[in-house]
Amino acid sequence: MGPARDGGSGEARALVFLIPIYNDWDAAQHLARDIDALTLAAPVWLYFIDDASQLPRPGAFGQGIRAEVNVLRLQTNLGHQKAIAVGLAYVHEHVAGVHAVVVMDGDGEDRPSDVPRLLEAFE
Repeated sequence: MGPARDGGSGEARALVFLIPIYNDWDAAQHLARDIDALTLAAPVWLYFIDDASQLPRPGAFGQGIRAEVNVLRLQTNLGHQKAIAVGLAYVHEHVAGVHAVVVMDGDGEDRPSDVPRLLEAFE
């Protein structure tokens, strides 16, 4: 897959990973590393939707990751599907230059190794 381009500007458009998370910061960090290790043709932005976790986010969360890591914290627990919907709405409203959004579970249930094949089918 070649780099996604933004209109005629020549700038690569980003792949946004939207990942709901509730308390399992270790699994989320592992997932971030696995996504970061992928060879993708566009910039990668990770958006973790913290569904009002009871456990605090570790201070080192996202360190050592080349991709841009963002955490959106919800004030109240909405559940997995609503957290995804809020994340999609946020990305749509506030994030420019997006080529595609990949939704993944933060608990390690989804395999990052499947992403290139998914993106190929998307293209």
